[in-house]
Amino acid sequence: MTGSVIELTYNHWTALESDLENTAKDIKGDDAPSPDQFILRPGWQRIGVCTAHMAFGAGIAAALLITQSRFVRTLSILPASAGEDRRLFIQCAHNWANRGKVFPINKCKLENGRNPSELILRVAGERGHWYIGFANSDINGVRLTGPEARAQVLAGWKGELRGPSFLRPKVELDKRWKSGPIRRGC
Repeated sequence: MTGSVIELTYNHWTALESDLENTAKDIKGDDAPSPDQFILRPGWQRIGVCTAHMAFGAGIAAALLITQSRFVRTLSILPASAGEDRRLFIQCAHNWANRGKVFPINKCKLENGRNPSELILRVAGERGHWYIGFANSDINGVRLTGPEARAQVLAGWKGELRGPSFLRPKVELDKRWKSGPIRRGC
């Protein structure tokens, strides 16, 4: 899109020749009439506007990249291990392969999202928040609808309700979990 606008500006941004001549006549005092014809604007004007188009396009691209880094695509609640509480692993659109972020679950807080199939994750000490969308998501290998998936995550979160809109996890050890490597289903 930006490239097309730059090409259009640089190759086709014109001005009416009579307007340019009228400006020149006002300066020089020439009174001869001329036919109307379009000519390209001066190069410095076209290059300046093309630079502005490029900066605007780069700004939009940067905003889109920053925004997509706040949408969670993988969420895992990791079991407690020796001497550590449960942890939360999130992977966003900008994370590749098995890379992501791990936070202690006692520093995480879930809030209601924009609709019933979304939650917002906030982490103490981290700037910003993450959107967790549950539309057509897989929970433990089973495809669920948004509200059902949200209910499953909240059940696994084992949080207590603090106020009308957010959950904070209970800090307790879950005896069902054993220490060991994480297994991913194929």
